[in-house]
Amino acid sequence: MKAVSDMMGHEGILITLKTYTDASREFKNREIAVLKDYYENAI
Repeated sequence: MKAVSDMMGHEGILITLKTYTDASREFKNREIAVLKDYYENAI
């Protein structure tokens, strides 16, 4: 994670962790919505 933080030009590793953790949650929420929509329309 430190290497990624350095490559991205972040001042510290916490910025990198917060940035990618939030994106990960967003991604999971989008995927849950897609699956929910699929199953609701499949029945």
